[in-house]
Amino acid sequence: MSFKVKAFFILFLSIFAFFLYVNHLYALDEIEEGARKIKVTEEELAELSEEIDKVSAQLEEYSDSLSVTQENLNEISININTVSEKLTQIEKNLDAKKLELSHKEKVRNATIRAFYKKGTFSSLELLFASPENSGDIVSVAQRIAYYKKFLDTARETIYEINSEIAQYEKDKKSAGKLKASLEQKQAQLAALKEKLAAEVKSAQTDLTNKQEERVDLQNKLAELSAKQRALLAEKTGTFSTSVGNVPLADDPASSPDYNPGFSPAFAAFSFGAPHRKGMSQYGAYGRAKEGQDYEEILKAYYGDVKIEERDLPEKIETAVGTLNFEEDYLMGIAEMPSSWDDNDLAALKAQAIAARSYAYVHGKPICVDEGCQVYSASKSANTPENWTQAVVDTKGIVIVSRQSGNVVNAWYASTSGGFNYSYSSVGHTTDGGWDTKCDSQNCWPGDAYENISSSPWFYKAWYKTRSRASCGRNHPWLNEDEFADIINAAVIFTHNSDDQEHLSQVDANSCWDKGISGIWDEDEVKEESKKYGGGVSSISSVDVGYSGGGYTDSVKVVT
Repeated sequence: MSFKVKAFFILFLSIFAFFLYVNHLYALDEIEEGARKIKVTEEELAELSEEIDKVSAQLEEYSDSLSVTQENLNEISININTVSEKLTQIEKNLDAKKLELSHKEKVRNATIRAFYKKGTFSSLELLFASPENSGDIVSVAQRIAYYKKFLDTARETIYEINSEIAQYEKDKKSAGKLKASLEQKQAQLAALKEKLAAEVKSAQTDLTNKQEERVDLQNKLAELSAKQRALLAEKTGTFSTSVGNVPLADDPASSPDYNPGFSPAFAAFSFGAPHRKGMSQYGAYGRAKEGQDYEEILKAYYGDVKIEERDLPEKIETAVGTLNFEEDYLMGIAEMPSSWDDNDLAALKAQAIAARSYAYVHGKPICVDEGCQVYSASKSANTPENWTQAVVDTKGIVIVSRQSGNVVNAWYASTSGGFNYSYSSVGHTTDGGWDTKCDSQNCWPGDAYENISSSPWFYKAWYKTRSRASCGRNHPWLNEDEFADIINAAVIFTHNSDDQEHLSQVDANSCWDKGISGIWDEDEVKEESKKYGGGVSSISSVDVGYSGGGYTDSVKVVT
């Protein structure tokens, strides 16, 4: 070779080697970064594949299940959305990677073209290509070694770029498969949602049908129960009723709507109090509200009577001395609120006539408290206008028996519960019976006159003495254990009344100072009652049967 050719070749080799070396360094940095990113991408794809497998398992499970819930679908939907977001990010990363690889492909292609154009040189060619002043063996060996290193570096660069491109294509293909799989899972989810919607619609239809069936059965049951009660009433003279809308008691805790703070809760209620004979004062008020006058009211309660004026004594002997009958004693009768002024004071006038008749028949010095009828000196001194008018308008008028011709011993009380008992006194017998608008049990308790007048004693649970003592209780309600204790005590008493003292309430001595010894506690009563078939510990229902005669005929407890 000529010197010019040799010089040109050495210059070209140096420049080409420098070009490859610089690009190799640059490519190595990017290849290392690319390898890291590929590793991360592969890890993300693997993780994503696991998550899709998890979603697939859920879809498989719920597809075979008959009870897929909206919560299950929501969970799957969240998982699919999460996977979709990650897959979208991976696709973005792969797109960015594609841009990076396009530059590396240019480096690779340039290197390959250089090889094709210039070829490779053997060691002999390198030896002859050396300049004449550089012909020593050491310099030649160095050039040969450098050239081989250059070739190795170029091949490594090409190989690594090719590997990175191949991995990109592999990852891109994997991401495509995952995307297709995800789209399939989304389709499965949509199918499951449709399935759930169909199941819900079917269940709702079934529920509606079942509810309609239940209503029909309840109506049939109510009809059968009514027939059964009617047959039972016809056979035994008893009946049952729901309390319905009754007036609130004067103590909220004694009303049926009271919540004692525990459940189940039991209480013993009574309709009316106390003796249920003669005129019901709240019943008279209810009748006045319904338009009855005082004569109609009195005849309703005392039966075969006439209301007439008679000559009465001017004075009356009482426990507080001799009083003027009309102007003092009757003005002080404190038995009915003066505010009851309906229908021209009909209830107040009936009360004045009943009180006058009762006092006249009593004869001997009459007590001035509830043992007879209440007289208040302060009321006599300051008589309310309505009561004054009622007494004045009925002056001398009494209730006279058509049976005996005598003035009737006119008993009365606050509330009878909708039924008055018959009684006989001084030759006269009252009719008694249902104190209702229909004159029978058929409209009781709703149309009982005491219900119409909102008597607070019409339906009430009692737990205080007349002196208001309650032994620390603030309501009449019993829990299940307390009620079961009473049932067990009743079982024992029915079979062995000699144990009566043992069955006293456990606080009989501490509360009421009874001085009773040997009182059994709840557990002892329960054990003793087992001898007679007792041992009750739970109550599932209570059914009360009423007599057509106006009293409680039976109480059936289901344990």
